Amino acid sequence: MLSNTITKKIGMFAAAACFSPALFAAGGHNNHAALFVGVTNSSHADDATIGGEYERRLPFKHGMFGVGAFGEVIFGDHKAYLAGAGLIIHPWKDLRANISLGMERTEGHSDSLTRVGIAYDFHYQKMSISPTYNYDTVNGHNTNVIGLAIGMGF
Repeated sequence: MLSNTITKKIGMFAAAACFSPALFAAGGHNNHAALFVGVTNSSHADDATIGGEYERRLPFKHGMFGVGAFGEVIFGDHKAYLAGAGLIIHPWKDLRANISLGMERTEGHSDSLTRVGIAYDFHYQKMSISPTYNYDTVNGHNTNVIGLAIGMGF
């Protein structure tokens, strides 16, 4: 489990990255879809997580901004299903920061979700591999989601 100090520093870094000046080109594609494989760390467990994500780059500021959506399944004691959408910012080179709102559904009830995340995309032609960190808050509980997204631009 990550300490609160580390989590706060990562959150501050992500927030600073969102508002820094950018010199980023869209890289030749406006759409990007990826599969995510990782671990969701809560106060009581580390649970396998799989999902997908999509981003559409917006046609201004040289592709610095995008809108996106994600869906994940967390394989804990009880499966949790997450879905959300939000704003994605590319502040510098292949650094990507996001803020999203969504829902988590577990055992027949739903709660709202807030996600702040950061990733760095390593590209090979149209393919990408992205180490990813997301900090989720659901119903007052915080989790760290760490993993790799493997995707393709089109």
